[in-house]
Amino acid sequence: MNLLTVFVFTSSVSAFYPRQPPPADWRTKTHFDITVSGTLRAISTYIFNRNMTNATSSSSALDEFFGTDHNGWTAMLTTINTVRESVADTQEEKRGIPYVHCHADQIKLAHTHLIACRDKLSARKDDINELQKQIGECLYTIQSFYSNTNWVEMFGKTPYLDFGVKGMHLMRVATSDDDTCLDMENSLVSCKDNLLVTNMLTSGFHHGRGNLKPARPKNALKGKCSHGGLDDESRNLIAKCGINKETTVETLSPHYHLHGQAYEAAVEATKQFLIAEDTGILNILGDDLFKSLFEIKQRTQVSLSFAVDFSGSMGGEIAAVKEQIIQLVTSTIGSNNEPADYVLSLFNDPASLNEAFVYTSGQDMIDKIANIRVDGGGDCPEYAAAGILKAIELSKPRSTVIVFTDADAKDADRLQEVTDAALAKNIPITSVLSSQCSSRKRRDTHDRRRRETQLFFQSLSHSTGGTLYNTDKDTYGSVLTEVVKVMTCTRIHFLFFLQN
Repeated sequence: MNLLTVFVFTSSVSAFYPRQPPPADWRTKTHFDITVSGTLRAISTYIFNRNMTNATSSSSALDEFFGTDHNGWTAMLTTINTVRESVADTQEEKRGIPYVHCHADQIKLAHTHLIACRDKLSARKDDINELQKQIGECLYTIQSFYSNTNWVEMFGKTPYLDFGVKGMHLMRVATSDDDTCLDMENSLVSCKDNLLVTNMLTSGFHHGRGNLKPARPKNALKGKCSHGGLDDESRNLIAKCGINKETTVETLSPHYHLHGQAYEAAVEATKQFLIAEDTGILNILGDDLFKSLFEIKQRTQVSLSFAVDFSGSMGGEIAAVKEQIIQLVTSTIGSNNEPADYVLSLFNDPASLNEAFVYTSGQDMIDKIANIRVDGGGDCPEYAAAGILKAIELSKPRSTVIVFTDADAKDADRLQEVTDAALAKNIPITSVLSSQCSSRKRRDTHDRRRRETQLFFQSLSHSTGGTLYNTDKDTYGSVLTEVVKVMTCTRIHFLFFLQN
């Protein structure tokens, strides 16, 4: 590895690397890694302790809870990303404040800083985003403690649970008169055994980070520890070298051999900061806010499904249909009423044009809806029964299917088949029926088919517990708006029933 490249890359590092490890060093763990691992462990343990799944261990609870709910996973991971970005930002924005990084023996100040940081959480309860950022600021100092002090040299990967907790007193911290490291021959390598103290806390000085290493006589054999590494000029002053454990690269981290233990201690400390029985911030936030903070929720195992006529005769109505479906889907995304998936069944004439889709992402569903284009359907009747059957087939039991069409059901003879399929899965069918297509035909044909169509959809809605809405071109938009309002309220009450 080119040392000049490493020097340029590491010029802003004060503890574990914030986001990316140094070049060609995939083994180094960063603040990103620590924050994600520690938070996931905390959430998984929280889910297990609250009996929110049937998991047999805390390590498997998270997978059991979210399972194949990709949206749920994404929402939860997005919250963690906000926190880890705040951790990294803290390193960069407060690089000149030694105690934030646990530098220069300012460990007592770091302890006090963390207590104050915890106290600020209560004031941010009403703003989730600000709360996540404040948590990140606290976690930065907690994690840096294990990279920058000699705790790991004394106690390995065991976290120091008293650090940063109100009412707790720290073990002895080195004073300005205490020599803590041996002077080493080389300031970059062979520094494993440079630490003098094993009964008190100390941390390295880092020139350029708001602190200066106390001078020692020219020929002294011991002095204050440096942070160490290529970007720390204090490494060349007595006592030469340093004690940081932020990477697995010796020229960057004199105690590189302890990086793994520092990482494990920082991960466990992150977890304990979040959920420790007596001192975790869970006690400050409470269960409801903690779950909201990290989007710890399961989507109800039902589908929100639509069967849409996309034949050419729907040209006058399709824009309103798309708008209202998008509005309904949007209202569910990220809410407590978010379904497990979304089903879209498109029907036409001939039946070979019919197609259907299932999306776990509400945004994917919206994108598909937005791109629907009417086509085909040379005559009025469409294969509505086939389209509805496909929606039922792809939907989970106790779901909702809403049908939009302006045409007769060409396969109305399948009424009983559709009804049986819907009842078998306890799916009510609600239909929004426009008369536009039939009204273009001869009056007698229109009247006859209109009666047949109404009989098909009316019977289907009545038998399955759904609703039939009749409308026309002039009232189509207002009726659709009312349907969305009704369906939204119905879903909220129904999903509340399922969840309780």
